[in-house]
Amino acid sequence: MDLDVSYEQMKRAESNVELVRFHKKNLGMMKPSHPAYLEVSTEVVRMLDQIILTFVYVESLRQKQHRHVARAPLMPPPPPGPSC
Repeated sequence: MDLDVSYEQMKRAESNVELVRFHKKNLGMMKPSHPAYLEVSTEVVRMLDQIILTFVYVESLRQKQHRHVARAPLMPPPPPGPSC
């Protein structure tokens, strides 16, 4: 089974059927509010433990990367040029 995977969804490549989709938390500004959740197809429910563990692992990597990028210093000032 070939899979097409992005952060928010996983689908079977040959059929384009979504197997798992992540829904972000909605505060209710434009749509009704809801907490974050995973929508899982009945085709992969037997792998639910693996799906949740993988999601938690990938989310922790994403958060680490986000923190690392947020802490990275801005570009350093250019070195002083020759004085005239």
